[in-house]
Amino acid sequence: MTEQVVTRRDLFRLRVCYAKQDRLRHLAHLEVLGTIDRCIRRASLPFSVSNGFSPRMRVQFSSALPVGASSQGEWYDLYLRELVDVDEAFKRIYDATPADLRPLRAGYVSSELPALEAWLVRSSWQLELCGSEQKSLLFSSEDLRNVLNQLACQGQLSYMRKDKCKQVDLTKTLVGFQVEETSDALVVQLETRATPTGSLRPSILLQAAFSELGVDASRVAIRVCRCGQWGENEDGELLDPLTTEVVA
Repeated sequence: MTEQVVTRRDLFRLRVCYAKQDRLRHLAHLEVLGTIDRCIRRASLPFSVSNGFSPRMRVQFSSALPVGASSQGEWYDLYLRELVDVDEAFKRIYDATPADLRPLRAGYVSSELPALEAWLVRSSWQLELCGSEQKSLLFSSEDLRNVLNQLACQGQLSYMRKDKCKQVDLTKTLVGFQVEETSDALVVQLETRATPTGSLRPSILLQAAFSELGVDASRVAIRVCRCGQWGENEDGELLDPLTTEVVA
């Protein structure tokens, strides 16, 4: 008997937004994938598996978060064989997931949408900088703002990855930034864009800024949070991952 091949058009695409915080922010991307896989199985949802000799759960994740970074806007698409009420599906996943990876939103989206990693091209970051070992920073918010402006004007940013020199185009990947000063830290709000040729990691930009400032990066404690991810239309407007509508 011939086995029926299931395609994604035959399935229900449940999109889930989740947080990554506190102690679980130190999980590597593959560890997060494995943890969520087990959570979905505990939730007893009718998930689909891939075809072939080594079937796996049909689930797609957004781009990897740097190890040690927290987030309030990670995403995955889970393909279900049966339509489950969205509130029921959310509750099952919520109850089966550790508190530091708990889902925040969920909804069904069209199977015609591109893969998450290709569609979620915009990210918003918050970077908190303070002196390590309870020491003060050796630069001001104005110093950092000026250096970031200089780097943005240069356009191309070179950096080393392992033994290779890489380049990232800041004219395409750096959308904008703001630098604010609080009582105990400098806070950088960073907007980035992923392109087919690359994306900008906050750590790469900060390393370049520290180099220009003559600051030892090991003397700066950095807390990174990805605040959200979005799609983008031709006019540069942000699109909500669940509704695909322009964010107000």
